[in-house]
Amino acid sequence: MSGVPGGARERVFLCRNYTAALRGLCMLMIVFSHTANEFMDIMEQCGAVWTLESGRYATGVFFFLSGYGITLSMGRNTVGGAYLWRHLLRLLLPYLIFWAAYAAAGLVVRGTLDAALLLDFVSLKMPFVDAWFFRTILVVYVVYITLAMRFGRRAGVILASAVAVYVPAMAMCGMGSWWWDTIACFPLGIAYAAFRPLRRGLRLPAMAGLVLVFAAVQVFCPSAVLRLVALPVVLCVFLAHLSTAVVAMPRLPLLSFVGGNSLHFYFMEQIPIDYCDSEAAGFAAYVVGGIVLTAALACLGSRVEKALSGRLLGSPASAGGGANKGVDA
Repeated sequence: MSGVPGGARERVFLCRNYTAALRGLCMLMIVFSHTANEFMDIMEQCGAVWTLESGRYATGVFFFLSGYGITLSMGRNTVGGAYLWRHLLRLLLPYLIFWAAYAAAGLVVRGTLDAALLLDFVSLKMPFVDAWFFRTILVVYVVYITLAMRFGRRAGVILASAVAVYVPAMAMCGMGSWWWDTIACFPLGIAYAAFRPLRRGLRLPAMAGLVLVFAAVQVFCPSAVLRLVALPVVLCVFLAHLSTAVVAMPRLPLLSFVGGNSLHFYFMEQIPIDYCDSEAAGFAAYVVGGIVLTAALACLGSRVEKALSGRLLGSPASAGGGANKGVDA
C-alpha cells in the first residue's frame, strides 16, 4: 500500500527511467541529423532542413543531464583521484573502442588506412570530424572534478563563471554557434542538482509562462548570443520539469539501451557514415540502416567496455539502480 496520501503515486524529478529514455531519444535525434545531413537536397525539397537542428539541441540536453548527474554523484561519493579516474575511463574507453572498430572496418572495406587518421586519434577527434562534444565534456568533467577536489561546492560557481566568459568569447571570435550555444546547459544542470527548490514541479501556467519568456527573448533581446543560448536552456528546463508530470515512468527498453550507451552511439555512427555509400543506398536505407548498424556496433562496444572496465576497475561498469532514483553521472 502506498504511503502517499490518497493513494497518489509519487512524482519524481528526473527519475532514472525518464532520463534514460530522454537520453535515448536525444541520441537518436543526433544520429538522424548526422545521417540525414548527407541528403541536404532531399531535406530542402521536403522543407525538413530544420529537423537537422534537433541534434544540436539534443546535445544541450546531454550537457544538462551530465551536469545534474555528476553533481549528485559527487554529493554521494568521495571526490578524489580515484573518482576522477573512473569518470575519465568511462569517457575514454568508448573512444578507444571506437577507434579500434573504425580501423578494423577500414581495413576490411578499403584494405588500407589513411595515415592522417593518427593525428585525429591523438587529438581526441573522430576521423575527419572535430568531435567537439566529446572533447568539451572531457575537459569540463576534468575541470569540474578537479575544482571540486580543491574548492568543494564552490566548484559549480567557478565553472559557471568560466562558461559565462567562454560563451561570449567564442561568439566574439567568430566561432560557429555550435561551439558554444549549448554549453551553458551544463552549469544549469549543476544548479538544479545543488538547489533542491529548483526541482519542484512547475504547473501548467508556469510552463506556459516559460514559453512566453523564451518568445519574448527571441523577439526583443538585442543580443544574438543570448537568443541562441536561450533555446537549449529553456528546452532543458521544460524537459526537466516535464518529468514531474509523469507518474511512475515505465522503463522503455529500447530507448533505455540507447540512452545507457549514448557515447558508443555518438562514436559508432561515424563508421556507417564514412564506409557506407549514401548515393547507392538512398535516403531511407542509408538513414535507417545507419541507425541500425550504429546500434549493433554500440552494443558490441558496450560489451567490450564492460569487459575492460572489469579488468581496469576491478568490477564491471555499474548499470545503475531503481526506476525512481535520480540520475547518475
